[in-house]
Amino acid sequence: MRRLLLVPLVFASFACKPEAPRTSDAQVPPAAGSSSASTTLSYDTSCRADDDCAPAPGCCPTPCTSLVVNVKELPRVQASLASCDRSAPCPSAGGCRTHAYLCNGGRCALVYAGEPGYRERR
Repeated sequence: MRRLLLVPLVFASFACKPEAPRTSDAQVPPAAGSSSASTTLSYDTSCRADDDCAPAPGCCPTPCTSLVVNVKELPRVQASLASCDRSAPCPSAGGCRTHAYLCNGGRCALVYAGEPGYRERR
């Protein structure tokens, strides 16, 4: 009889566990964040100096972006924004911890304060 009571308890404990967040839930959806075109296109991120690097604009304004491109690519990135869904709501732009858009190892990158490679722009 005890075994029969344990079986429902075991099944109930598995059924009542909260669902783990899906990856897509943890990220800003493309319609509310950046254009799908800007996330699928490949941009030049090579650099020789910090002045070669700039954050890529997106469909929605963001306080900091991880897509950092060579400044020569900015017109192409801007052109890709034509496919943005203007009716899609943008999330509220919050803050971003101290960061810099730097040329690290010949590649443009977003580097946060406290991370290896962080420094003032030169």
